[in-house]
Amino acid sequence: MHLGVACVLWVVTAWRLPSARQEPWKRALWAAFAFAALALTCGLPQVAAAVDREADVAGLSALAVRLAGVIACAAMLEWVTALTPAAHSRPARRVPARRVLAVAVMAVLIVLFLAIRPRQAASLAGAMAGNRGAAAWLLVFEAWLGMTMALATVQFARAASLARAGLLGWGLRLLTAGTGLTVAFAAARSVMLMVAMTGSADRGGTRAAAEVTGQAEYVAVLLIAAGTSLPALAVAARTARDYRALHALRPLWAQLTAAAPQVILGAAPSRRDDVRAAGADLRSRLGRRTVEIRDAALLLRAHVSDADAAAARALLAGAGLSGAVLDAAAEAAWLRAAVAARTLGLPAVSPPPARPLRGGADVSAEARWLRQVSAAWSDPAVRRAAAAITPAGATGGRR
Repeated sequence: MHLGVACVLWVVTAWRLPSARQEPWKRALWAAFAFAALALTCGLPQVAAAVDREADVAGLSALAVRLAGVIACAAMLEWVTALTPAAHSRPARRVPARRVLAVAVMAVLIVLFLAIRPRQAASLAGAMAGNRGAAAWLLVFEAWLGMTMALATVQFARAASLARAGLLGWGLRLLTAGTGLTVAFAAARSVMLMVAMTGSADRGGTRAAAEVTGQAEYVAVLLIAAGTSLPALAVAARTARDYRALHALRPLWAQLTAAAPQVILGAAPSRRDDVRAAGADLRSRLGRRTVEIRDAALLLRAHVSDADAAAARALLAGAGLSGAVLDAAAEAAWLRAAVAARTLGLPAVSPPPARPLRGGADVSAEARWLRQVSAAWSDPAVRRAAAAITPAGATGGRR
């Protein structure tokens, strides 16, 4: 299981590498996974033996595991701190106390490691065998691990209680569970080490406890990896939806803006521009598309009376449509008729239409609704309903 968890962490590290170049808080999360993966890798028996042999320093791999673990915890704490609202309201300090403490813990670990004789005892087994230096050395690390993960658990639990349902909420719950489990096994190991320092440890019992806490460590690492990945998957899913919506709305946008080109904000985006849209630009481009469609619909509404729009809706209802499908089809029908009327240069109707335009509370909801209208645009029933209310001599718009 050790090797499998290490591989998972390296995969997550590679996956998050592009985001590490964007913002400091993203680099902190990447560093947390990178050093956690390094710690687990150095703890593999074959790797540990190779490190000790090549460096000709017994137990050096154990020191590398703990130092990498300290850095991983410090990076995780940096990430958690950056995500809290209070971090943006406090004045920036030259060197935060948490970083100073991390450096101090690493220095203590190095000093204690050099003091251990023999260094082969720099392990939990050695500490349980009565090596008080090894027990003290490991106790420093477990205390640091427990403290940092306890702080993280509190923050994740608070965020999880406020999060809405969805991948973000589940991600925060998994993070809370992972860091909370880390606190639990760090506390258990600390108790074991303090007992070992008194010389009253039972080897059989401590060996079993060490095995259990070792398995708990792997589970905690996987929970944390999953918890940080779910929000990223949620972002990826939203990006995919936005990308599909942007392209799905292009035909409707092209029909309406051809009849009302004045609603286009700046230069009209080409298909190539849509294909290349990414990141924040994708979201803003989708928002622009929905706004331009809505603005065009507001202008075109003046060319179809409320009575004609109601007549088109009645025809569609008679064709068997109902619910949201009927709503989308009815809007598509009068929009087709309005495009035809405006294209011919026909005047606005009197009295001015007062029917509201259906939409959504945000960009995503608006795009979902407009995609339904776009999907109904070419439906034969919609074409017939639009033709029935199109002014005499009009072509019915582009087909």
